[in-house]
Amino acid sequence: MTSAGKLRYYHSRCNKRTERHGNWRQTYYDCDGMCQFRLSDGSICGEVDNLEFHAPDGEKNDVRGQPKKRTLRCKPHHRLEDGHEFPEERGYIPLLQEDIAYEIDNLGGVAAWKEHYKIKEKEVTE
Repeated sequence: MTSAGKLRYYHSRCNKRTERHGNWRQTYYDCDGMCQFRLSDGSICGEVDNLEFHAPDGEKNDVRGQPKKRTLRCKPHHRLEDGHEFPEERGYIPLLQEDIAYEIDNLGGVAAWKEHYKIKEKEVTE
């Protein structure tokens, strides 16, 4: 694939993510770019590879049809929460991390990325 083709594919993926998941970059930032699945000891999984968006209540959109708040899950924990046998894979590799890294590099760093995409600081809740 040519570099122009890769760039078109990147833009297509990002546009589809926005349609399906709303402000997905904010979700990635809020989740520190890692799986938020709670383990039996109360800690989070913390996996940073093969991440997918998860709608905690199973409903993808609100009553207005807008995407609901998402969280991140690694593929095995996402499948587990969706009622599939663990740890069967879906046969593709999510490119979320690669796309975020591309944007950060392209914009010159995390601060510029946050400013460009209007990423808000996380609210710490206890």
